[in-house]
Amino acid sequence: MLKLIKKMNKKDDGSFISIGPVIVTIIFIGMLLIGFTSWMTNIDRKTQLDSIARKYILAMETTGYLTADQESALEVELNEHGLNNVIFSGTTKAQQEYGEEIILSISGDMKIYLFSNTGLKANSSIGSAPVKIVHRSTAKK
Repeated sequence: MLKLIKKMNKKDDGSFISIGPVIVTIIFIGMLLIGFTSWMTNIDRKTQLDSIARKYILAMETTGYLTADQESALEVELNEHGLNNVIFSGTTKAQQEYGEEIILSISGDMKIYLFSNTGLKANSSIGSAPVKIVHRSTAKK
C-alpha cells in the first residue's frame, strides 16, 4: 500500500510533446480573435458611415437638396469616422419641388484595418478601401 502511494505522488518528467498542441492551439485561437476583431471593426465603421448618410438624407428631404452648410458639416463628420477624399458627385444640390427625387451620393476612401498571417508571423496594418454610399428619397418641401 505504501508503495502505491509513493508511486502516485511521484512527479512525471515534463515533456513538450504533451503541452505543445495546447500552446499551438492557444496561439491559433488568439490569431483568429485578432483577425475577427479587425474584421468587425471595419464592418462597424461602414455601418456608422451609412447611419450618417441616412441622417443627412432625412435632413435633405425637408430642404429639398444638400445645402452648402450641410455639405461641409457632413464632410467633417465623415472625416471624423475615417472616410477621406470625400466626393459628393451625383448629389442633389439644387432645390427640388415636393415629390421629386433627391439623391445623396458619397464616395471616398475608408480607413480599414488589415490583418494577414504568413506562417507563424501575423501582420497588421492600416489601409484604405473605396466606399460608395447612395441614398435616394423624395423632397417633402
